[in-house]
Amino acid sequence: MALARRLRMISLLLAISTWLLPSALSVDRHKFKKCSESSPCRRYRSYISRVQALPDSLYTVDPSSVAFDKNNVTLTWTVSHRHHDGKLQGVLQVLEGGALRVTVDEVAGLRERYRLPKDDAIVDSQLRPQHGADVSVGATESAVSFGCWDATAKSITPGRVVLQHSPFKLAFYVRQRLVQVVNGDQLMNLERYRKKEEPPPPPQPPAAQAAAADGEADEEGDEGDEQQQQQEQQEGDEGKKEAAAEAEGVAKDEPEAKVIVDAVSVDADGAWEESFGGHRDSRPHGPSAVGVDVAFIGVEHVYGLPEHAAPMPLPSYPEPYRFFNLDVFEYELDNEMALYGTVPHLVAIHDSPKGQPPVVTGFLWTNPSESWAKLMQETKEGDLPTKYSWWVAETGVMDFFVFLGPTPMNVMKQFHSVAGLPTMPPLFALGKHQCRWNYKDEADVFDVDSNFDKHDIPYDVIWLDIEHTDGKKYFTWNNHLFPKPAEMIDKIAAKGRKMVTIVDPHIKKDDNYYVYRECRHQDLFVKKPDGTQYEGWCWPGSSFYPDFTNPQVRDFWASLFDLSRYEGSTKDLFIWNDMNEPSVFNGPEVSMQRDIIHYGQREHREVHNLYGMYYHRATFEGLTRRDPNQRPFVLTRSFFIGTHRYGYVWTGDNAAEWSHLEISIPMLLSHALGGISYIGADVGGFFKNPEPELLYRWHQLGIWYPFYRAHAHLETARREPWLFGQEVTDIIRDTVTTRYRMLPYLYTATALFAMRGEPIIRPLWFDNAFISDPQTYTISDQMMVGGSVMVKAVTQPMAKNSTAAVYLPENPGGWYDFYTGARLSGGQTHVVSLSQRYVPTYVRAGSVLVSKGRRRRSSTQQRLDPFTVDVYPSDKGEATGLIYEDDHNSWAYKKGEFLFQQLDFRQNTLTAKSLPLPLDDKTPTAKDFTPHSLTKKDFTPHNLNIESIRVHGAPASVSECKAKGAPVHCRSREEPRGGGVYVVAVKKPPVKIGEEGWTVTVGTAV
Repeated sequence: MALARRLRMISLLLAISTWLLPSALSVDRHKFKKCSESSPCRRYRSYISRVQALPDSLYTVDPSSVAFDKNNVTLTWTVSHRHHDGKLQGVLQVLEGGALRVTVDEVAGLRERYRLPKDDAIVDSQLRPQHGADVSVGATESAVSFGCWDATAKSITPGRVVLQHSPFKLAFYVRQRLVQVVNGDQLMNLERYRKKEEPPPPPQPPAAQAAAADGEADEEGDEGDEQQQQQEQQEGDEGKKEAAAEAEGVAKDEPEAKVIVDAVSVDADGAWEESFGGHRDSRPHGPSAVGVDVAFIGVEHVYGLPEHAAPMPLPSYPEPYRFFNLDVFEYELDNEMALYGTVPHLVAIHDSPKGQPPVVTGFLWTNPSESWAKLMQETKEGDLPTKYSWWVAETGVMDFFVFLGPTPMNVMKQFHSVAGLPTMPPLFALGKHQCRWNYKDEADVFDVDSNFDKHDIPYDVIWLDIEHTDGKKYFTWNNHLFPKPAEMIDKIAAKGRKMVTIVDPHIKKDDNYYVYRECRHQDLFVKKPDGTQYEGWCWPGSSFYPDFTNPQVRDFWASLFDLSRYEGSTKDLFIWNDMNEPSVFNGPEVSMQRDIIHYGQREHREVHNLYGMYYHRATFEGLTRRDPNQRPFVLTRSFFIGTHRYGYVWTGDNAAEWSHLEISIPMLLSHALGGISYIGADVGGFFKNPEPELLYRWHQLGIWYPFYRAHAHLETARREPWLFGQEVTDIIRDTVTTRYRMLPYLYTATALFAMRGEPIIRPLWFDNAFISDPQTYTISDQMMVGGSVMVKAVTQPMAKNSTAAVYLPENPGGWYDFYTGARLSGGQTHVVSLSQRYVPTYVRAGSVLVSKGRRRRSSTQQRLDPFTVDVYPSDKGEATGLIYEDDHNSWAYKKGEFLFQQLDFRQNTLTAKSLPLPLDDKTPTAKDFTPHSLTKKDFTPHNLNIESIRVHGAPASVSECKAKGAPVHCRSREEPRGGGVYVVAVKKPPVKIGEEGWTVTVGTAV
């Protein structure tokens, strides 16, 4: 026993020493593939160099095949290959609102290529064609012209797509300007399914010697040509070459140097089998990659492509950006490596002629298999700057969307018109979340909960990590540590709070574990190629993985959240999905083998990036089924297109370092541009111990994240706010209080995301008023929260720098300091002195913010509190704001049971009027807008009274105010450090949020 204790102590010390070593906190890159180690990517790069040297293109369109379906606004055509008899089918559909979908697939291939199932990632049943398009089909090109609804300008913007026949190319125009070109460099590659017994192409040089040519250096392409020529000279077996050419459908009389069918013709290494990290991938169906080049014309800056720990705008790395969901332990910053999730949506800002605003467009690659995207910048003499790119996927069809904007908001509305609108979360999701790996037992949970009350710090949700379970068996409790879980949850809920437990997808192999037993008996696990159930290794040890691509499995999983099935749970318990990439500790790249078999006899390689989204969806549906009247809350680590419809995401296992705080803004903004505004980063950092200043600076930024959670690793020191001394406790208390004060504003921004697709957080350039300001394009440490608040991260200790440079875009009336009320001019950079108490935060002049000013234990306990309205007038003395309210929990808002009001300040008078909201996933049109407002019974026991109306920036003291025409009490005071600027406060005016037509006048109406 003594020896065992010593061994455990040695292991613990080794773990701690490893954790303390700075060099240890970095990803083991050897565990994860680079392009040269992934045969589809490697051979595509080699293919690029060969294709660029060809005198003629490989793909052409048969003009006689071009057809237009007027009802579906769909253009179809047949693509022929210069050296192959097989045909490809191209389809372009013009969708309402300015989105276009393009697919290219084999015709009568040996195996049906995997396509996204209907209404899973893409909401196919809700896609509506853009009627009224004009079509012309000619001998050399065909064109479709149509109108895009510009939701920002409330007008129609002309759009056009030109299909060039020879060579095959698609050109996209908006406002008569060329913005995107697909296959302009003729790099399209589609590897047709083939029979393995056919003679292989001639052997190629080793993978390590393959040229990595992207068109960035001519010498790379030349080197690849030389290698190929040397290999062909060495071959000498003409009979084998002829047989291979015949098997590929190649004309025998074609000169050998020109015979390229696809990338396999250039590099066949790994086409039928490859290994990585000691794991063999059998590739029983052979090569089937697809790839194409896309040029963004007039573009220097591009954004999006979550999930990568990359700055903003996106750099052009030597390696392509990778999309393959992975459990990356201790990820590094500023690189192209794949992380936990995938939404390959790229947003581009296109230069415009002088006097015109820039055009913004989007490109969405929907293929769920491993994909890579290479970005390259080039400005040819006399041409506009262009961002060139190529995209390649391991298998599946070529399926992508082009969003023609022309504004940032339009691009996001177009994205959500095809990927669906999010679900409105419950209000508690916006509160503070307290988590660590792990709160060890019930006593620990109650101690943390009571200390938040003792120190007067609000919070909404306390979380339990994997140690709460019985041996990592999810849906169970460790009865020694959590003997009465339902009572524990009820005690937390009595204060208006919730609890969250973690539920991962790996199922412990244990015949006494009911989830394992039922999954095994119902044959719900993924399978190995030989048909036996796949067994991997994860937290519980030996584990099996349900096949969440199967609707039957998702239905079974949803049933597990029933209160009668998940013993010890209550309706106040919500769920955290982790490790759902899926993570397999003993698998290739810490994931699942690619030849594992899923539903419909599909290989894992075909559906890999969908697994986490399907798992998240099954959990969401389980909570919906458990309580049909309660909006679910589910957090996921892994994601794909469509994940935003099911809940929240976080950026995974970051570190307690200033650099990780700094990267959180570009990472979160990239997610938001990928449709995932329900996003946050672990406040304080997951790995390592934050110094006190880093901790409170992270909280000061984190209160503006859409998802605000503090989380920490098992081996870190405890970091609850009261453990760092009174000063730090006071700072964090005030910081958290600000979050709760601003919940009405954040909840309104959340509603605009859920019902209109408007991102909650945004880059500075996203606003139409700022898009013409190039200085906003490269700012990555500031972000807009909603349309009115701008926050800047403090990314180093004050001992290094006690000031910060803040750029405030040009805005009528400038900007107001959120904390001091001081007014600053726009269109310039301000060097501001930093405060220990908060990070630089500003309100855009012309805004009206609605908040609640009383500190409570949780968001639920704010329900009876009155509102405060803050008016920040522009230079014309005008301001506008929005307020959304509902019952905070149920689905009644979908029936129109909500209020949505616009508050306008004009001529010293504040007025209120109700506004409509669309209630479905359709692209809104005029007929969709029907006003909705809540009746009194709908809001019981909500308090809709307004406690105070404060008008900032008044040039002089004001003592006379009126509400509904009658005098009311008001007073003026000078803003702190406001330089002679006053705030006028009207106390308890006899008006309410939701009432129609009231007025409050401050001073004399103009």
